[in-house]
Amino acid sequence: MEKVKVETTGRRAINLVRDIGIGAPGDFSGALTGDVGPFLTRANGTRVTAVNPETGLSETFIGDPNEAVAVTGGLSGNNLVRIQGPAGTIETSLFNLSGKVLDSRPATPLTIDRATYGRTAEGTRIDLFANSSTDAEVCYRETLALVDSTPPSPCQSGLTGDNNGAFFASEPASQGLPPLVVLTASDPSQTPRPSSLSAHLTDVVKIGTARYSWADNRLTIEARSSDETAIPDLAAEGFGRLAKSGTLQTLSVTGLSQPPASVTVKSAAGGVDTEPVTVVDRAPVVAPNEPPRAVADSAATSEGVPVTIAVLANDSDPDGDTPLSVIDLAMTGGSPGNVAANGSTQAIYTPPSSGVPAAGLQATFTYRVQDARGGRSEPATVTVNVAANRAPIAANDTASAIGNGTPVTLNVLANDNDPEGNTPLAIVNLTQPAAGQGSVSSNGSTLTYTPPSGVTANFNTTFTYQVRDSLGAVSASATVTVTVTAPAVQENLVVQNATVQAKNNNRWNWDIRGTTNVVNGNTIRVLVNGVTLGTATPNPNGRWQIKLSNSSVAPPTSRTVTVNTSLTSRVIAITVQ
Repeated sequence: MEKVKVETTGRRAINLVRDIGIGAPGDFSGALTGDVGPFLTRANGTRVTAVNPETGLSETFIGDPNEAVAVTGGLSGNNLVRIQGPAGTIETSLFNLSGKVLDSRPATPLTIDRATYGRTAEGTRIDLFANSSTDAEVCYRETLALVDSTPPSPCQSGLTGDNNGAFFASEPASQGLPPLVVLTASDPSQTPRPSSLSAHLTDVVKIGTARYSWADNRLTIEARSSDETAIPDLAAEGFGRLAKSGTLQTLSVTGLSQPPASVTVKSAAGGVDTEPVTVVDRAPVVAPNEPPRAVADSAATSEGVPVTIAVLANDSDPDGDTPLSVIDLAMTGGSPGNVAANGSTQAIYTPPSSGVPAAGLQATFTYRVQDARGGRSEPATVTVNVAANRAPIAANDTASAIGNGTPVTLNVLANDNDPEGNTPLAIVNLTQPAAGQGSVSSNGSTLTYTPPSGVTANFNTTFTYQVRDSLGAVSASATVTVTVTAPAVQENLVVQNATVQAKNNNRWNWDIRGTTNVVNGNTIRVLVNGVTLGTATPNPNGRWQIKLSNSSVAPPTSRTVTVNTSLTSRVIAITVQ
């Protein structure tokens, strides 16, 4: 019993599937023991016969799938299909059975060796070659359908046997060129069951000429198809299409340095032919191969720096059998470093990355040269002089900054270098400026200098660094000088009092005072007609005063004086009392 939930309205089909577990051919144990049960058969015990459309013989079936009948068998013998739902129940005990009853007889052996045709203006002819048992009867027809006769027959024409299992037929086609033929083999004893095979008809390709000439290195191919009416295209495998001239098709291939052993021509109609190539004239005499000549080479590099060596540049081949290639690269015993091929023409030698003495060292490796014909030279030696890694060179640098605490980035490596080019360079062993003159940091490739804030007077500060190359060598120290400039300040100068009091004997008491917002490094100076009356330094609160008693400096007739500071100059009026 199966429960099926139906959620939509309208007419629906219910499909139930069971895997009956069929085993090897002829093993139906899974089907017989599954929950579908033993095979069902017609209740009246009859079976259905029908003609096999390939062999024309009657075969037996358990039922006709187009006919609903009462059945027997199954798990309990009570066979019905019942569907129960909210709307009611429907059921039936009639089933549509299908399935062929096993014919356990062996099949009559049959193979098709060839199914070809030939076509001319006079008509089309079919040639068939097949193999079967010696006592078999083999026939063919030109359609999938059986030959219309009573009863329908699989045979239109018979094949002639040679009493050794080979069969042949050469017959005119009944109605032009058929797309296929069906061969049927049957045994007169009917002990084996009949067999049928179909085959598409192909044309017959015949290569008439397959000739190679050493005189001009030319291959000539001539071929024909058995179809002389609708002449199909022919193509030589590996060489191209043949040109048509009536029924003859030809191809001429030039520039072949060697003759092929055979050629294969294929037809667009399915035919194929392979024939050996006939070679004419005399092959050119090839002189013995002279081996190439390898000449010793030399190169120079430094510690840890690979060097590419074009070792073939001075090598040659007496016969000109190029291209040459490098083979058998090997370090000489005890030589440091390693060598590898760079393509087929160069070698790459990689020296040790450390431990090279100050005086340097010498390494050697060998190689051979191989020419285009496989000839090999004697070994040649390559000598490489390896210098010790020299320290990079760090140059002094200058920079500028504003004394307001804003960092500046210094690209100090821009003017530094390494003699061998062992880059990238890195900044190491960085020192700091003097106390109170800012700080400096490094990310390995640039420096960042941060000046102090609130600077009121310009100053220079210095620090040092060193450079390390990619192999670890370290330079001498370089000095960085940074000029720090005090930021520009807008001074707020206020004169609160400017009085002059007359005294006896042409003497005067002066009192000039005020405030400023610039305290550090600032000096207040009062000028009377260009002559300094006095100076003052602002106190921490910015207040300042210039006061003189019994001064001989008289107030000018303009009743004005000049007040100068480190940042500002102003002309102010004075009050004379």
